Amino acid sequence: MSYAYHNLIGIEIGAGKIRIVKPTSELKVKSVAFMEISNSVYENGKLEYTSVLAQSIKDVCTTASITPGLCAVSISSRKTIIRNIQLPSMNEENLYPSIVAEIQNYLKIEVDNYIVDYYVKGTTVDNMLDIMVVVIEKDEVIPYINTLASCGFKVKYVDVSENAIEKLMTTLYEKDSMRPKNYAIVNFDIDSVDIKIYVDNHFYSSNDCDADARGILDCISEHMACSRSDALRHFIGNDMFDEASMVDGSLKGMVKDQVRIVAREILKVLDLYIGRDNDNSPDCIYMSGVISNAEGICRYIEKILGIKVRLLSNGISGLFENPEKSKTSDYSAAIGATIRYLADK
Repeated sequence: MSYAYHNLIGIEIGAGKIRIVKPTSELKVKSVAFMEISNSVYENGKLEYTSVLAQSIKDVCTTASITPGLCAVSISSRKTIIRNIQLPSMNEENLYPSIVAEIQNYLKIEVDNYIVDYYVKGTTVDNMLDIMVVVIEKDEVIPYINTLASCGFKVKYVDVSENAIEKLMTTLYEKDSMRPKNYAIVNFDIDSVDIKIYVDNHFYSSNDCDADARGILDCISEHMACSRSDALRHFIGNDMFDEASMVDGSLKGMVKDQVRIVAREILKVLDLYIGRDNDNSPDCIYMSGVISNAEGICRYIEKILGIKVRLLSNGISGLFENPEKSKTSDYSAAIGATIRYLADK
């Protein structure tokens, strides 16, 4: 598969955050911007106060010296439906209606309320079309696109984070074939842990873990009599997994117990997948999310799982003119949104 790198601004929207990157045509990131979306812009779970959000976007772009222009957007939403289907070979005119007919049983509301996109990955040995279908509710996308337009952005492409990350990781693999082709990306945030599995550099499945980081932060907060935000800073800035570190031994023990609980939940998800497809089990886990930045946590989880664990931000740091910026947040989906299959040029 061949890719083209467009001189577009990349924007990821999802999980209450917006990440913006300004890469060159050689996929070198010059500037980044990050903001958390205030709950005040939502009403009944839907984006309503777009002018407030637009002003916040303008402010972070001004601070980051990013001038709004042509952009590609990656949407990260738990409401995204991704299905791999197979259909008989047919022309383009008949393909879209056939795809809609195939996936509409998965939808909660009328198909007209969704954006349906697809990508034909190839043909099977039985001459069937191998197709990845992406479906997302229009209400999850259009208000954000309109908000970006009011900021001066012109949206050329809309993607989903799973596919954007696939394109980025495949691009990196083409530059370094020693990178694993079968891997999992674990997004470890305060309120959630989700796992995306990729096989042969293609997105395979996404799963939520029955775990989060609140237990870790609560035990630190109680032990140190501090707020959860202070507990987070302490957790990230001190290696609680190194026996030689100066952190109180009893606190280290409690934190390790909580991390083991999360690691076991990650392992449950991986075991379900490996049980179905042992030949393509992940060779590496890439960690993202705010909790993944804690000193020593990748090393500790690797010891529990017996699988190589690495920070995703370290794997993409070579794409940044200032590599330290790659560690401030996970910009992989925002970068990946700017990469297009040559057929999409």
